Amino acid sequence: MKISTAARLSVFLSACFFLCCPSAGNADPKDDYRRAQVAEKEGDYRTAIAIYEALVAQYPRDPKLRAAMAQARLAAREGSPKGTLEAKMKEVILPEVEFADVDLDSVFLYLSQRTEELSGGKVRPNFIYKGSAEDRKRPQITLRLSNVPVTEVIRYVGELTSTAFVYDLHAIVGTPLHLTTAEPTAKPVQ
Repeated sequence: MKISTAARLSVFLSACFFLCCPSAGNADPKDDYRRAQVAEKEGDYRTAIAIYEALVAQYPRDPKLRAAMAQARLAAREGSPKGTLEAKMKEVILPEVEFADVDLDSVFLYLSQRTEELSGGKVRPNFIYKGSAEDRKRPQITLRLSNVPVTEVIRYVGELTSTAFVYDLHAIVGTPLHLTTAEPTAKPVQ
């Protein structure tokens, strides 16, 4: 019996994953997610990416997992998490944030200007939004926080507006969840 190269590669990668990630396949995927986060913080991107990939295979519609995997891949390419846009923005602490029924455009403008001001001009994030003009204006965000990193404000805004944010090299890219979880077209049964 001949085994294809693709099948051999799949078996090899699975074996490598389970060897380097002993808790892979835990009953609780939250444990694997935490392990991936710890590995990423320690600079072990290979392990973090492998765990995220396994989790995304299990939960392909979870935008947080896809975003975490994308961030780990980006950090691995850059070689140092300290140089990433997300790391720079984590260092900027907003003393107070208060939004009352504002749209995403207003939030993006405020976060961009305030981050630049508090970082002394060293960090000015660009925001890219992949939704329609309606998506951009529809959510009215109400949020009040104090002494939080800019990254946490972005995370909360993402949860409130059903938007997945991913930190790219030079921008924060927001995609409405309804665009990331589109159902595949069903094929008729014959």
